Amino acid sequence: MGSGQPTGPDGPISSTLRPRSTSRRATQAPVGSSPPANHQARWACKHLPPQRVATAGEEQLVDSAAQEAVVHELPDVRHITIEGAKHEILMEVDPIRNQFWEAFDQLIERIVPARV
Repeated sequence: MGSGQPTGPDGPISSTLRPRSTSRRATQAPVGSSPPANHQARWACKHLPPQRVATAGEEQLVDSAAQEAVVHELPDVRHITIEGAKHEILMEVDPIRNQFWEAFDQLIERIVPARV
């Protein structure tokens, strides 16, 4: 007690899995547990919204090839490289930041089309 962590009838409740009710169905994972990682990955790939990954063209901290490899594993992801940008794309000058925001606006328009 006193830890501030919520508890259920079977002990501490994981912060990532809290039941909406006290009833437990056969399909529900035990309180405090998570589905296997491969199940989570399959579920996520089926339910992910469209995404954009922006890589700085002058990146020196993140492995751009690793980003590209991850992008190819996910559905509905567009990978853009912003030439001239360093690691912190949104801390760049306006012409570089504007490339990011243009890609962002295109993504939002695709998810939530503008109503005229």
